[in-house]
Amino acid sequence: MAGEFIVQLQTIVSRQENPRDPAVVTIGDIHGGTRRNIIPNEVKLELTTRAFSERARDIIVDGIRRTAQALRCPQASLTTWRRSSLSWTQNRHR
Repeated sequence: MAGEFIVQLQTIVSRQENPRDPAVVTIGDIHGGTRRNIIPNEVKLELTTRAFSERARDIIVDGIRRTAQALRCPQASLTTWRRSSLSWTQNRHR
């Protein structure tokens, strides 16, 4: 289920977000199981999202929640931390 969840997360930006409003969902850390031939009871994923607009951030977080619900993970829990964003830097030619 973790593999399907990851695949579905990648469609949030490509299919739900405006291509002119840049956004990224990164699955940076996956922990599950202790042996390669045993299906684990629990898998933990650590995600990072980046976006220029508050609207894009909301679409991503809502998409993550909807994806978890759609896969019907009965014991899935979603914990989100929202940090204030730093302003982006624009390089200008002089």
